Order: sequence, then C-alpha cells, then structure tokens
Amino acid sequence: MRDEIISRLRFWLMRQNPAATDYEITPDTDIIETGILDSLQLVEFILLVELEAGKRILSEHIDGTWLRTLGGIYDHFFAVDAEAA
Repeated sequence: MRDEIISRLRFWLMRQNPAATDYEITPDTDIIETGILDSLQLVEFILLVELEAGKRILSEHIDGTWLRTLGGIYDHFFAVDAEAA
C-alpha cells in the first residue's frame, strides 16, 4: 500500500516537473528544497493528496515538516488508515 501511494505521488511530481527526472525521488527526498515541488504546484499537490487519502486537509494542519517528503506525507495522511484496515 505504501509503495503504491508513494509511486502515484512520485509520478504526478515527475509529470508536473520535467526537471524532477534529474533526481531520484525516494520517500525521503526533500521535494521542497530540491525544487521538485514549487510554490505554484503546492496547492495542486495538496489536492492530489486529498483525493488519494479521501479526506480534506485543513489549512491549519499543513505543516512544512511532513510535507517535505513523500514518506512524511504517507505517514501523516495514509499510515493511520492503512493500519486500521
């Protein structure tokens, strides 16, 4: 489950940013610092995460620490649901 979700998020990032192919996007890659995800793409990416997770992300829950890596995003929004299943 984890690999599948991270793979879909990674695919979106690579489609949106052709320069992303210059990086190996791992679950621990800082997608903000590397420039893989820029400020203009951030809103669209959050919408994608909401669609994948099946729940809304409230602005007060947006935190730069978990949003920096695909692993952090998975752990914050998907892992709890996966463990309950």
